[in-house]
Amino acid sequence: MNERADERTSDRASVYQPALDRLRGRLADHSFEELIRRSGANRLDGARIGLRCVGRDYVIGYPDGIVLDADGATAEIGTAILLLLYLLESTGRDLEGEWVSFEQLPGGAGYMGSFRGRVMGPVLRTFGSNPDALLAAGAFLIYHYGILVF
Repeated sequence: MNERADERTSDRASVYQPALDRLRGRLADHSFEELIRRSGANRLDGARIGLRCVGRDYVIGYPDGIVLDADGATAEIGTAILLLLYLLESTGRDLEGEWVSFEQLPGGAGYMGSFRGRVMGPVLRTFGSNPDALLAAGAFLIYHYGILVF
């Protein structure tokens, strides 16, 4: 990774660190068993929770909320935030088979500006004039990796 990319990653981590800290603090306010039940996560040995996200396994410590990848390395801050939000906000409600917009997710409206800038903008710049290429890229990811990452 080049120096400029390292700087962007560091800036992103410092901006999101307070959110991660708040979520980690909230985890202890919930029962371990309830988190497992509502989220459908795996109960691991000790006080650890297993979740799979975008084809990767993660381990969340309870009650500290430390998120590690399958290799034991600290998860990227954005991933850690999403996994903790999932654990904390899951209701256990059955899936309804319907897509929802980002704004319809609990707290989603507050992240919409960031989502537009970091997700929608790059996708539109890359595929806006060629939507078939977006479909081909998605098909490639599903075929080769079994996942769709956008």
